[in-house]
Amino acid sequence: MTTSYDAINILLEDPAHAAHVTVARTTPKRSLTADAPWHWYIEWRLCVLTTAGRDAMVPHYGSPADQNALFGERPTIVQERRVDVAPDGVLHPRAWNSYNPFRTPWDAVWRNGTGIVNAESLHPFHAFAVERHQRYSALTPERHRLVQQRDRVRPPDLNTREGQRADQQAFNARGEQALKDARLYTKWKRAQTDPAARAKLQPQIDELVTRIRQEHAAEREQRLAEVVRLSARIEQIEAEIPWLCAGRDAPRLLATDPAPLSGDTPPAIDNLDMLWAALVPPEPSEGPMIAPWLRAIGPGAHVVLLKSHTAPVWYAELVEPPPRAPRPAAERDAEIFWAERRDGRSRVIQLAEIALLLTPEQFAAARAARWPDTIAGLWAEVFEPVMQVAG
Repeated sequence: MTTSYDAINILLEDPAHAAHVTVARTTPKRSLTADAPWHWYIEWRLCVLTTAGRDAMVPHYGSPADQNALFGERPTIVQERRVDVAPDGVLHPRAWNSYNPFRTPWDAVWRNGTGIVNAESLHPFHAFAVERHQRYSALTPERHRLVQQRDRVRPPDLNTREGQRADQQAFNARGEQALKDARLYTKWKRAQTDPAARAKLQPQIDELVTRIRQEHAAEREQRLAEVVRLSARIEQIEAEIPWLCAGRDAPRLLATDPAPLSGDTPPAIDNLDMLWAALVPPEPSEGPMIAPWLRAIGPGAHVVLLKSHTAPVWYAELVEPPPRAPRPAAERDAEIFWAERRDGRSRVIQLAEIALLLTPEQFAAARAARWPDTIAGLWAEVFEPVMQVAG
């Protein structure tokens, strides 16, 4: 029985589906399980998918996260395999093993663990990613350490009661220690019940309080300055980390881009036959192809849905999905309208169900015509008036 990995590998070997780049290879290691001096190494390749390849991969990835990755600008699958080297130098590569898809080649290299990162034979694109990853790996613990240090150094907030109380406690503790250092702590405690002794010690106490207050204020200023310094460094790191992760300025992965995308713009309707062909396409032999213009549409778009020969024409306005309800990349939340449901009905639709993109004016014309439920009615009420004006 064909496994999912086998099916994916067969699809990826078609040049129309993916362009392959070997990005990393480990140093050869001697096999410990064979008597002959065999060696082996691990290599990785990136499979940059074309539009056809992306649509062919969708059925093999069931999770929404994987499907979302396949809808990226240059979706990529990372593959790993072991290559055994015979004593006479003949290579015996095993089958490629497929990982989860990623949105871009950069993501594929960045997130695929330390195996690729530690490889020694690197594609320039991958070598660049490794250098960025190492900088990221150094900055992340540094940021964590600086945040902890800043939290320890930060003085109490005098704008809150808790902060004022903590500051006063720290001041009192400093004063108590100063009295002990001056050998006045016991005398001052006893003098609390003797006004004459207290009056005699008061000048020394006032001098201590003035000095302690100055030291306390100076320490607070130093701590505030240290907080500012640490915060500035943390901000630098927080600005640099997204830049490192974004892969900007990376060298080209491929000498040429993958096969050009098709279907970048919605179909233009010039006559009734074209409208019929767009709304009632022939049955596809394989899964429906999702054109790039469909992937780009989002909330606020007005569309007409595909129909069978007997179903009425349906209209839809795409809306924002509910909070905490992530949708797969091939799905959209929409408000559906048709002749028998003029006030609309909420529904989740598939991008493959969308046939046409309407302008706001065309959608308003369809609403004013009470949602024409036939292709002829859609042409007469929405498209033909525009064609006559244009003519």
